[in-house]
Amino acid sequence: MSFAYQKEPYLGDLAEEVDAFEAAWGEPPALIIVDGLRNVSPEDMQGERGWQVFGRTIDWLSTLAGETGACVIALHHLVGEYSDSAVPAPMSALEGKCYQLPSIILTLAKTPGKLRIGVVKNRNGDADSSARKVVELEYHPARMYLGDPE
Repeated sequence: MSFAYQKEPYLGDLAEEVDAFEAAWGEPPALIIVDGLRNVSPEDMQGERGWQVFGRTIDWLSTLAGETGACVIALHHLVGEYSDSAVPAPMSALEGKCYQLPSIILTLAKTPGKLRIGVVKNRNGDADSSARKVVELEYHPARMYLGDPE
């Protein structure tokens, strides 16, 4: 496991981290988590925000996933009333409306003892862009436990 703590990395910085991991371990990482999408940008779009930056970044991350075989997860913010809700947000609540490129988009909400997941986009399966269909998991963050409630 490896962590990079740059506050606002560029895509080139992420590429260097992946290359360094591969040099150290002989293979690319199986999982890459970007926290969060709004903090990453292409070098030539420094300081900009919005769909163009998100779109280029998501496209680059998608290419990275294809080239490395890694599962690439990008965390992202929601707008308005959905930013701290007990129900999963619809796809339209994504900041910058950057939902065209990703293969899967999950929106999450937590209540005591439960993590509620809305599968709002799933290129290869069931999805509900309104997040009315929810999957609930038992959730105990103090113990780092996430499991089937049954």
